Amino acid sequence: MGTEDNCPKTPSWAEAICATPAATIRDFAIRYGTTKPSALIPGLSIQRTLGGEEAYRFTYALQAATGNIGITGGSSGGCIWGRLPVPRMYFVFFPAITGYPAVPVYRWPDAVLEGTANGYPTDIKAIYSIGQNYLNQGSDIKKNIKAFEKVEFAVSHEIFLTPTARYCDVVFPATTFLEREDVIYGSNNYLFYSHQAVEPLYESRNDYDIFADLSRKLGFHGDFSEKRTANEWIAFLLGESEIEDIAAFRSTGLYLGKDQKRIGLTEFIENPAEHPLDTMTGKIEMTPAGCSAEGYPDHPVCRIAEPPSDYPLRLITPHSHVRINSTLANLEWSKNLESNELVIHPVDSSERNINDGDMVCVKSPQGRMHISARITEDIIPGVVCLPQGRWADFDNSGNEIAGSPNVLTSTVPTLPSQGSRTHTVFVEVSRAF
Repeated sequence: MGTEDNCPKTPSWAEAICATPAATIRDFAIRYGTTKPSALIPGLSIQRTLGGEEAYRFTYALQAATGNIGITGGSSGGCIWGRLPVPRMYFVFFPAITGYPAVPVYRWPDAVLEGTANGYPTDIKAIYSIGQNYLNQGSDIKKNIKAFEKVEFAVSHEIFLTPTARYCDVVFPATTFLEREDVIYGSNNYLFYSHQAVEPLYESRNDYDIFADLSRKLGFHGDFSEKRTANEWIAFLLGESEIEDIAAFRSTGLYLGKDQKRIGLTEFIENPAEHPLDTMTGKIEMTPAGCSAEGYPDHPVCRIAEPPSDYPLRLITPHSHVRINSTLANLEWSKNLESNELVIHPVDSSERNINDGDMVCVKSPQGRMHISARITEDIIPGVVCLPQGRWADFDNSGNEIAGSPNVLTSTVPTLPSQGSRTHTVFVEVSRAF
């Protein structure tokens, strides 16, 4: 309605931003609002912006307002990972650790580099990295490198020598899923049994076995392992689970949990007094405590960050169709399946005297890269695009040359969630040579 800023957020207002015709927006809104049931299932991109918290506040507000929560064919409006409870199957019971400091994951390199002198809860001396490639996939790669260089010791478990592993003092070669047995949690009410296909190759070992040996060195092997091997733990946990026919589960590789047709929040919608939610009011709330505490409006609003004059282009970094984040980025056949180019609109390229195929320099306050440009009208003016996930590499002048856009992204998060803002990246592009 424009009560916050005297700018009503009409379909015409939106058309000027996203280039979708106002009539299309209006038609879709009416269809969505009048069709029952409607499921609104947001993915993991619309919230990765400055002000991205509002996207999810809007989606579940819309589902509540249209009466689509807790009904067959509807949805809560929450994240695609919002799911029904998984079948009862416990993890390994690790010894309890209490009172340790924590920081938002998006700020981990800042916590390492700044420490208690700048308000962080501790001075970090070591990094133990398992099952991830934070140096490459975290924002501001050069800052991440500085963080790894600052600590006294860094360890990783890996199956490839990733950019993160290269900065570690010790790399434990870990098994892949083909070299171990495991039970895998799916995205909903089911479990997978993952059989071991081959014996561990070369010097690779299960993560559990690595931890068990470390616990022995540190003097608490008995508490950690309870004298069980990894496979003995799997057998024990299966015996404690809800799965009755374990042999069938191992044979088929699939267990469907009970009550597959259950609909989330149905009991609350049908009788909110008897089945209140775990909120202060027991109801669906539009006002998370963090918002009002941080001075943000108590209802969803539109927050759009405008680009600064010296970095006028918005960079978006979608997933590539040939890899999962940075997985497969080291394989030549994977690299050959996609073009490694910055996509730019003809209006923006013309203003910068850039021709199709030119090598361009992309700059942000965090870093710069050299990459080939592809000019196309398939992107709107003011926006450039480069898929994320390539393993970073640098020339002697400090330019990123492999096409890893996280050299351009910032660790300043969106607030109050402290979440990622990797779709709010402002850059400038010019000819490199």
